[in-house]
Amino acid sequence: MIDGVLTALRRVYDPELDQSLVDLGFIDQLDVRGDAVELVLRLPTFWCAPNFAYLMASDARKAVLQVPGVHEVRVTLRDHMYSDEISSGKPFAEAFGDQAESDDMAELRQLFNRKAFGMRQEQLVRFLQEVGPPRRRSSRRRLTACSHEAPSRWRSSTSSGAQGWASRAPRS
Repeated sequence: MIDGVLTALRRVYDPELDQSLVDLGFIDQLDVRGDAVELVLRLPTFWCAPNFAYLMASDARKAVLQVPGVHEVRVTLRDHMYSDEISSGKPFAEAFGDQAESDDMAELRQLFNRKAFGMRQEQLVRFLQEVGPPRRRSSRRRLTACSHEAPSRWRSSTSSGAQGWASRAPRS
């Protein structure tokens, strides 16, 4: 069962770094006893924002509960300024009282997903810059071939090639 738990935890990402908690080394301890799992997380800094830490602990708890045969999960956050609140397993607003506006973490999740997507795009652009542009001659040939294969209704009467018909392509 421990392999299933680790597989589930590999799908839990640090919302800011966009990497698996397992790959980042945030799993400090993992014990499986029958249908119960005890997971200890240790983040790299005592001052990690509580909403980040809460999301990771909550996501880890939910992911492990999806593993067949697991019926109980205890997630403990070690060495964090809000260890007790986050380890309580309570909803965010209940754990943080007046410091929390609500339990709805969807907006925060969306923000992190957008940031992670932007980071992946930047990594891709850096990689493409590193390997350099494709040879121009072969690219030109492919565009020319495409423009001859395009349906005539997509071609512009004022320009030729891919540029002319792409602007008139049917909308989906």
